[in-house]
Amino acid sequence: LKSITIPASVTSISYKAFFGCSSLSEVNLPQTAISMKSDAFDSTALYNSDSNWDNGALYIDNHLIRVTAVSSSDFVVKEGTITVADNIFYGHDEAAFMVRDTIKTISFPASLMHIGEYNFAALNNLTAINVVENNQYYSSKEGVLFNKDGTTLIRYPGNKTVDDYIVPDRVTEIYSGA
Repeated sequence: LKSITIPASVTSISYKAFFGCSSLSEVNLPQTAISMKSDAFDSTALYNSDSNWDNGALYIDNHLIRVTAVSSSDFVVKEGTITVADNIFYGHDEAAFMVRDTIKTISFPASLMHIGEYNFAALNNLTAINVVENNQYYSSKEGVLFNKDGTTLIRYPGNKTVDDYIVPDRVTEIYSGA
């Protein structure tokens, strides 16, 4: 398998769905939000093409798949990105550990529609998660990640230096691992 086109009817790609398809070098994903599980495209030729990488981040079309290097402590997901896959900072090599220790803030663009699971727990020094104000799906207040209307607390950064945090009154749900 060298190329695949995924239609807009697909809303989820499972864990290691294309794992080991070592010749897979072209994937056309829909311009809609997709729940993309960990390692969906691991061990494919997509990882070997420099054109898929932007500042240490692997993108397939407008979907962020993996981050293996960062140039600063402030990681910015590029504008136009609509999906962040699950576990993008995962890995057991030295580079993955450096990424997880380096990132202090992460910023999401207006275009973002879906953030996968398990993306923040591994970021040992994370102090703030920022979302641009005109994002239609997510918001942040004082570096804490919420859904757009602020009723769901998605993630409180693990290294945020505040002694006392008061959950806003409008919150009705707190995500697991928040």
